[in-house]
Amino acid sequence: DLVTCANAEEMWINEGWAVFSEFIFEEIIYGDNAAKSYIRDKHADVLKKAHFDDGAFYPVCNVPHDVTYGTTVYDKGAMVVHTMRHYMGDSLFFDAVHQYTDTYQFDNITCAEMRDFFGTVSGVDLNDFFDAWVFREGFPHFSVDSFASVQNGSNYDVTVYMKQKLYGCSQYANSNKIELSFMNNQWQEYNVIIEFSGQTGSQTISVPFNPDFIICDKYEKTADAIISYDDYRNTTGSIAYADAFASIDITQYVDSTYFRVEHHWVAPDAVKTNPNIYRISPNHYWSIDGLIPTGTNFTPQFDYNRIATTSTGMIDTDFLSTSTSVDSLVLAYRRDASDDWAIVPFTKYGNFNIGKIKTINGQAGEYCLAIGEPGQAAIEEPIDAMNGIDVFPNPSAAFSIEINDNSIVEITIVDMQGRTVFRQNIEEGSKTIMWFPESSAAQHFIVYAFDTNGDMKGIQKILFTP
Repeated sequence: DLVTCANAEEMWINEGWAVFSEFIFEEIIYGDNAAKSYIRDKHADVLKKAHFDDGAFYPVCNVPHDVTYGTTVYDKGAMVVHTMRHYMGDSLFFDAVHQYTDTYQFDNITCAEMRDFFGTVSGVDLNDFFDAWVFREGFPHFSVDSFASVQNGSNYDVTVYMKQKLYGCSQYANSNKIELSFMNNQWQEYNVIIEFSGQTGSQTISVPFNPDFIICDKYEKTADAIISYDDYRNTTGSIAYADAFASIDITQYVDSTYFRVEHHWVAPDAVKTNPNIYRISPNHYWSIDGLIPTGTNFTPQFDYNRIATTSTGMIDTDFLSTSTSVDSLVLAYRRDASDDWAIVPFTKYGNFNIGKIKTINGQAGEYCLAIGEPGQAAIEEPIDAMNGIDVFPNPSAAFSIEINDNSIVEITIVDMQGRTVFRQNIEEGSKTIMWFPESSAAQHFIVYAFDTNGDMKGIQKILFTP
């Protein structure tokens, strides 16, 4: 608050920078890995919930009065500052921050004045950055579409083709600066910043080795519409990537393994010609890459969820528009943009509303949810109970929901058409809540319990009898 916003619509100047200061605290006190995890969790919440919390996708600047103290202002505001830090580079950014607080202390400033000040003292043109990240709603999404490598002496000239997609906005960002990490199967790494504008771009970069793959923003310096994890493994076993709605189980270990797991909050590329895939998710997909030695076997697993709850981002509610559409749910895979999507062998557990789908034939590449011929998902009736909750009496006209798991933070109840009829956050220490259905006819409902990561901790089918 040493420098304040000139008006309430620009409150992110106060509060977004305050939350960003939390990131710096985490980094200084607990180290880079702790800060990275803290920032990732914050970013995941923004991508999932900010537009639901505030009622729409908003830019951080010029927000309506009723969302002045909303998630966009505080948390997305922090992610914008985080991105601006790395866009400018630490040296220029922190020097500009010192000059900014010295110059404007005990005064106020507008977004445009902030842009011009930081640009002038650093020598970095921030006009396109502010247009995309401060004055525009939603998020850009950056990925490597493909690359081609040609040897040139002891180095390799690598032409990288970049692609930009959009999440919650309709205009592409310009003057983008994205760090790329070139890697090969000898664990060599070479980092460089690529610049491009608009939907696509390309650049040729001299790399001291022939890369096997390229990671876009490995160190999570840009808060675009991706949640990513770097995972180094030296044993068999399973690990969950909670904010990415995915997990990997290594069933056969050969040598040290590096997984890069990404959840993309944009539509995957379209199906080219495969007639067995009727449609694919319009909202999200996953990618897995890394250093995976030959002979390593792994099982990737992905969440589906058509329940309207902000804890899961309501990500499949449009795609799985009816409960019966889940019976046609399949898992699609492609190696890269040159391939077409294909249905891979999969197994599924869950029900018509929520569950997980996995394939034992794990490979590097892209995965997405798709709809194929009916009956492929082998949907069964929902299971009747899990350890997290107990609902009684059942059947009844009123229900007590007993919480048996301290990690549960939300109860959601849906009807058999998948519509949410009740939702309540669970206060710490609460053990029982009551639910009185507003219905005049006997019918079944499904009670779900979720933890802070959106993972299901309890489920029970109940019968309402008026």
